[in-house]
Amino acid sequence: AKGNQSVSHVLKHSNLYGSFETFLRQDLAEENLIFYKEVSTFESTQFESVPQMRTEAFRIADTYLGLTTQEPIINILPEHLKYITEIFSTEKIDQNVFENIRADIEHLLETKYVQYQAMEVDERKRRGLSQNEPFSSLIRGSTTEDSTKTKVWNIVDCTKNIYQTSLNLHQKELGLGLEVQMRTLQGGLRTGVDIIDIDNGTLQFSVLPTRGMGIWKGKYKGIDIGWKSPIKGGPVNPAFVRLEEHGGLGWLQGFDEFIVRCGLHSNGAPGKDIVPDNTGNPTEIQLPLHGRIANIPAHKVSIKSFIDKNLLVISGTVSESALYLPGLELSTRISTAQNANWISIEDEITNLKAVPSEMQLLYHINQGPPILEKGSKFVGPISTIAPRDEQSSKKNSVSSVVSGTYDAPSKGTVEQVYYQEMASDSNNNTIVALVNTKKNLALVVRYNVKSLPCFTLWKCLQAESDGYVTGLEPGTNFPNNKSFERQKGRVKVLQPGETFTSKLHIEILDTESEIDSLLKEIESIKKLKPKVHKKPFTDFSPV
Repeated sequence: AKGNQSVSHVLKHSNLYGSFETFLRQDLAEENLIFYKEVSTFESTQFESVPQMRTEAFRIADTYLGLTTQEPIINILPEHLKYITEIFSTEKIDQNVFENIRADIEHLLETKYVQYQAMEVDERKRRGLSQNEPFSSLIRGSTTEDSTKTKVWNIVDCTKNIYQTSLNLHQKELGLGLEVQMRTLQGGLRTGVDIIDIDNGTLQFSVLPTRGMGIWKGKYKGIDIGWKSPIKGGPVNPAFVRLEEHGGLGWLQGFDEFIVRCGLHSNGAPGKDIVPDNTGNPTEIQLPLHGRIANIPAHKVSIKSFIDKNLLVISGTVSESALYLPGLELSTRISTAQNANWISIEDEITNLKAVPSEMQLLYHINQGPPILEKGSKFVGPISTIAPRDEQSSKKNSVSSVVSGTYDAPSKGTVEQVYYQEMASDSNNNTIVALVNTKKNLALVVRYNVKSLPCFTLWKCLQAESDGYVTGLEPGTNFPNNKSFERQKGRVKVLQPGETFTSKLHIEILDTESEIDSLLKEIESIKKLKPKVHKKPFTDFSPV
């Protein structure tokens, strides 16, 4: 049927037709399917006479379209019903009489079949099923043992023309004690932004497919997660972000997420770089702040409920690729569980091109009050630390960063940035955290230093109205200009088809005992006293 590319052929195949009946029941009345099957049969029948053909046409039309006294029992366009009625009144009936209506239903079936094909491919791959397995066994909502453990909703797939404008999933649909809502925001800067809201019973957060699968604001037991950006009316549609404006700082026009990726071709400060042009000759370009990935919409998004694992996963794919430019693709899995205090992020970045490609990635994890306040502390197993610039070394001594204390908001304060390397355990895993003054709230970030060897602490301690926030930022490199990072060997190069992987585990703690255990865990990772550079360090910063 796929090779034939004929919907009529598909519906005449009894097994496939039965599958369509099950799959489409919620979207198309069963009578529509039966009517379509009868019309398809009518159009291909060899009638012995014209009167016999007309009698059969009238029977079909009267049964389903209500040509005599009854109401139509299928949903059709009014103009097509009028057209059919006029034809029958003139007796000018041939085997094309139902063509318009058949085309309408066929278009719907084709649309659904494309969605169905996408689901079939995903399901066969996930279950390890061969092409010989029954097509009907892959029906959404099937009662097979496997489908009771995993449920899948494909909500965006541009290659297959799949796009759902809204979706509401509750415990009954998910098979888990969570709720998921997908919608498109309207009004102001957020116009056209797709958002997926997740509530696991304790933790609520929002994923932004339109903004590179970033994570917007959230709450944990009513406690704000994220920060209050001076941007009004976010999250911001990338269409309103001008990356090249303000000397390359235009990225800030859309910056108000809890977690935002910086990359993939570049992730640092704005500045000039030299790259090959379309003729292979070196040319100078201007790189914007933190790259482009946060302002590229995902072209594939799905929701998966793993019932036996008590796990909800939001998957998305975002491509940063163009002719004569790098071709990098991000595939992410963002997961949580019922009543969990955590969010897990698993990312894969693949070089799609047939030539090597540079890649940079940094996770900008941003937190404001109430976890950030005067007296809050940053904690981590620091092995080396240095201020990014002279301003950072003057404004807030590096020793105070090691001790971890934050100041209260102060108007006019400029950012302070500290580059660090972290110690890790035997598996290269490490932990950093932001802990509030009373030691009863903490934001915890767990990651692996083998994939993310560089850590940046960003302090933006200006007035709350201007953005009082700190950033915990593990990355493949420090967010300097790319040309400097390349000189220091910190720009990763992916070979054709090569994939880079990284994982983050974000936790919220809200008891003193939990935080005490966390601090002990961090102390156990520390190996030596940190090497402290009180001035910018030439290996870390362009000084």
